[in-house]
Amino acid sequence: MKKSSLILLAIIFPAFAQGDIRQVDFKNFTYSPACLEKNEKLRARDGEYTRGTPGDPSSDLVYFKVVEVAYGDLTTDGAEEAVVVTLCNTGGTGQFTDGIIFTLRGGRAVEIVSLGVGDRAYGGIDSVAIENGLLKVSRYGTMSGGACCPEYVETTVYRLTGNKLVQVGKPVRKKVEQDAPAPEAKRIRFARGRTSAVMTGSTDSSDQYLLGARAGQTMLVHVTSKGNNAAIEVLDADGNAVEGEAKADDWSGALPKSGDYRIRVRATRGIAVYTLEVTIR
Repeated sequence: MKKSSLILLAIIFPAFAQGDIRQVDFKNFTYSPACLEKNEKLRARDGEYTRGTPGDPSSDLVYFKVVEVAYGDLTTDGAEEAVVVTLCNTGGTGQFTDGIIFTLRGGRAVEIVSLGVGDRAYGGIDSVAIENGLLKVSRYGTMSGGACCPEYVETTVYRLTGNKLVQVGKPVRKKVEQDAPAPEAKRIRFARGRTSAVMTGSTDSSDQYLLGARAGQTMLVHVTSKGNNAAIEVLDADGNAVEGEAKADDWSGALPKSGDYRIRVRATRGIAVYTLEVTIR
């Protein structure tokens, strides 16, 4: 085929000339997440990266997860871009979400721009979608100030111009679970002689559990879900997050005072069918 014909095909079919970004394995990929020091890189394997030892503040604990990938043509050149939504925890209670836009250049996935980091109800990402060349980003928000419990989801539409996102129109806000009553907390009780309990459930929003414990005891909480779409938070009686070593599906820490502690299991997307295990030592 003549060179001029190849050039013409590249103009008419740019997606084929640049390759298909859907072939990039973003679950096994190198990232520079905004939650870490500038230019620090990590390699995700099977969608996750973990380092450090829970309970050891000197071990530089990091947990990173690829939550979802959305595809669509944001540059209107006939080739798709990818928006990779990630979650990062650095040992505290924060669950930092970000969205990174990638395009293909020279057959390689290259980062264009980040959507910006949010933490749970403080701008945590609920979902992203690309429709008609525009990017829709939905984030959690709160008016009461508690990071644990989002009260609304705000959707903002953007147009990608060069390496910048330009807002289109005004954000649209919708209350979280506006038609549903707050879930009643279920009391966790250990069988005689046992120090752990296992509960199962399913939710498209959140379930809450109560467990009485004493100051100085250590609590360990772990959740598994069929769709890998459940996350946990541990709160005190006042609804404040308890300090401890946290990942999306694990929490451990020494309890600061005696009383009831609330464990919240949240679906990160769709319906979460989960198993929750709680241990007190």
